[in-house]
Amino acid sequence: MDRHLREVTHFAVRMVADGVAPTVGAPGTSAHHCSVVRSPLLAINPSQIVPIPLHTTQGVTHRYLCVGIDMVMVFRSASNGAAAGRHAGAAFAAELVELLHERVRVRPTSYHGGLFIGHDCHTIGENIVDVCLALKGKVSETHLAAYERAWSLWNRVRKTLNRATIISAEEAAQLRADTSSMVSLLKGSFPWLSISPKLQILMCHAPDFLQRFGSTGLYGEQGLEAWHGRYGQNAVKYPGATELERAAAFMREMALAREAGSDVLARYAPSRKPVKAGARKATKPDDKRRRENKPRLPACLAENGKAEKKRKQWDAGISGEAGTTVGAYLEREHNKRGQA
Repeated sequence: MDRHLREVTHFAVRMVADGVAPTVGAPGTSAHHCSVVRSPLLAINPSQIVPIPLHTTQGVTHRYLCVGIDMVMVFRSASNGAAAGRHAGAAFAAELVELLHERVRVRPTSYHGGLFIGHDCHTIGENIVDVCLALKGKVSETHLAAYERAWSLWNRVRKTLNRATIISAEEAAQLRADTSSMVSLLKGSFPWLSISPKLQILMCHAPDFLQRFGSTGLYGEQGLEAWHGRYGQNAVKYPGATELERAAAFMREMALAREAGSDVLARYAPSRKPVKAGARKATKPDDKRRRENKPRLPACLAENGKAEKKRKQWDAGISGEAGTTVGAYLEREHNKRGQA
């Protein structure tokens, strides 16, 4: 860990005030650029690094949507130049956000950094066929096939990652294989893509954590927040001298009431008889259960204006992000060709 520049400057000023001459190290050393290297305070086993399911799902879904815009830019730049590629990518970003709003019925939020909420990320994954159809003719067939394969792998990983239950050993092994295949496919098919921290967590830490503790969804921040909210509502029923005593009394009552066990939930949960595969799915085009046939919920003008503003912000942000990534990639390729 590196000490902040302001902290080092503070100590240097104190040394001068006390009559001690500050030392300046050789160029390239930590003392020269005012950064003091510290040893870590504690060593963490990599298998105990908790992959946060919600933020990982949001980040990877956003990355996948950005890759779709990248493909449009790369495909158009190869034939019409970088400027035409940026214009085509911006146009597709506007088309994409409208498609997600009109067909998939999701929209960016004003929190989570302007990304889609967790539920909307799952909805996008289940309806990714609409996005792939919109990409046809705008990207190369090789990139489109790899993109569809990457989404199918991510959909399997996403479900296992967010499931708040004990995962079987077979599913844990499948997650390890899927994450490795997914990251290898992304890096091999889209050379402009860099490995982000969330992709690195998925490939290197999530399988080990799942194999050791049996679940990642059970350790997600949403479950902890839900338990914190329930304790906040019922803490007044359990008096104690300290907060720790009240929490212990609350957990003791929960254990005696047997409200938190999966065996109790399985015993009292409503059960249904299994039906044939696809029996309850809407198959007719005019079925009212289909998303495109459901009436739109009424919204006021202010809400519609706010949603449109958020869509434009998301459109501008993701198109700018894609333009920077693809621009740097095209420049590197141009320099390589020049050196050759």
